[in-house]
Amino acid sequence: MARRHLDVRRLTQAPGRFATRPRAVGIAAAALALVLVAGTVTFGLLALNGSAVQQARVDAVAAAEEAVPRLLSYDHTTLEAETPQRLELLTGSFKDDYAQLMRDVVLPAARQSSLITSTELVDSGVVTEDGPDTVTVLLFLNQSTGAQGQVPDVAGSRVRATLERPDDRWLVSELTPV
Repeated sequence: MARRHLDVRRLTQAPGRFATRPRAVGIAAAALALVLVAGTVTFGLLALNGSAVQQARVDAVAAAEEAVPRLLSYDHTTLEAETPQRLELLTGSFKDDYAQLMRDVVLPAARQSSLITSTELVDSGVVTEDGPDTVTVLLFLNQSTGAQGQVPDVAGSRVRATLERPDDRWLVSELTPV
């Protein structure tokens, strides 16, 4: 039997070409796994942020429904004493603006005419949210205003309130009649 001569070149070249395939498959699998992990993390963070924004909407509306009628209702006999508690519902420059308006305009007029204003919430809804810490709410209100002992005038109004959460509390940072 004749001995066959092995062609070393043929053996080293052919498997060499195919030997790179397992490495390429491994690299492709690792890249695919990396893309899947990145996608999962991204979508998870988006869902978490969406959930936080949804919760912000709910919490901000509840805070607006509680704060805005308090801010817009007053009795000339208790207004001055209640102003510090009202200011705790506010933040930013609006807090200073509200304090000045109460001191310079509302309190003197309320005292002079013995005014009582009552504000009742009719409905509300979110206008916009700018992330989980700033929400703008539109409130529909009924306000009755009159001097003590007189029949009050009743009027409907709409107010846009922007609420911010500087800490763990929602506070009014802007209040605009619409």
